[in-house]
Amino acid sequence: MADQTQIPIRSSMTIDLETRISELQCASQTALRKYVAPVVSILYNSLKLSDQIDLQTHQRHLRTYGTTRFYLNYEAINRNKLSHGNRTALYDYKIQNAVDLSKLFLQTHMIHYTAFNETCDSSALLGMIINIDKFPVNVQTAASTIRSTIRNPWAHCDFTQWDSGKYNLCLQNIEAFIHLLNIGAVEKTQLIGDLNKWKTNGN
Repeated sequence: MADQTQIPIRSSMTIDLETRISELQCASQTALRKYVAPVVSILYNSLKLSDQIDLQTHQRHLRTYGTTRFYLNYEAINRNKLSHGNRTALYDYKIQNAVDLSKLFLQTHMIHYTAFNETCDSSALLGMIINIDKFPVNVQTAASTIRSTIRNPWAHCDFTQWDSGKYNLCLQNIEAFIHLLNIGAVEKTQLIGDLNKWKTNGN
């Protein structure tokens, strides 16, 4: 008898499961947005006081941030890259809101969102958590694991590599990540409930 844990999940995936995958992804992104937005907003208000980040110029702007000296990406705001290319002396360095602040921590191709809403996807949200040191280290570590082992592989999914063992391990990692997030109990219960349905019906 063949080892059932080695059978790719594509062979048993139904339209109903694919629909549930989409629904859980949307629910997870909503939870992440609710978790990320207040942390970034607090950081923005703090940097307005400490560094006048809303009044910055080319001559005087915050170039790096945090203990890791993360290099901030000013290409990503105020249409800088689109309008001025690599002529950084012409960039507008004024950060007018928390959403623009969040973009400084991401690669330019990831910043096509206008608010912490449905335009802001899981890749951007996980990037913020990983790169901004105001998030707890255990949450950053979990976010990095989710991005490298689940989110990115799933975005370019090769179903031949997704057997039941990998599928269940990913669900366990997602559940552990959800427990770390500071979100409402009702929302957390709903997400965990959806994951349990996946565990029952997704293999």
